[in-house]
Amino acid sequence: MIRNDAEVGTSVTLKPDLQRIQFRSPDEKRIVQVGPDVVSAHILRPYTSWEDFRQQIAGALDAYVRVVEPPSIAQIGMRYINRLQIGEDPVDLPTYFTSPPNPPEGLPQALESFLTRIVSRYDDAPIKLVTTFADGPTPTGEPEFILDIDLVWAFETPQLPIEGAMEAIDDLRVREREAFEALITDNARSLFDAD
Repeated sequence: MIRNDAEVGTSVTLKPDLQRIQFRSPDEKRIVQVGPDVVSAHILRPYTSWEDFRQQIAGALDAYVRVVEPPSIAQIGMRYINRLQIGEDPVDLPTYFTSPPNPPEGLPQALESFLTRIVSRYDDAPIKLVTTFADGPTPTGEPEFILDIDLVWAFETPQLPIEGAMEAIDDLRVREREAFEALITDNARSLFDAD
């Protein structure tokens, strides 16, 4: 999501007059959403490549800039919601994830459900990394886990010139890949690569 408004924070404001329009591909797997001070690009399964998605982002941004002519960007976000189904029950979480929930000694060790969220900040740029790790319900009954990686780069004064948007997006993509790779083991990696 790219925003060019100056208000950035953690509060939620409901604005009944805020309208967003979605443009969907014929198969509804690609979505571009546009609204006041925001443009976002989304891709759903089956995924293609980063280069293909990057081209979609660049096209959406280019169209938005030609119409709106924003002078700068206040915020860029990149979010990947990874779902991993593991065909074994119970699942030995440390076999697949590097930071599984670990109940303290003396408490029951058999997890039925969990949700872990970590918010951290990079030292080299005003980028916030939010990782959420949880179990999720599946229609098949197989154990499923959600690894949500959300990066938000808030540009204060001065805001980011439009010309720097794709470079910043590429930077966020590198950081997202580093976070993803740090959170999974080779066993999980082989399941992702099997798709």
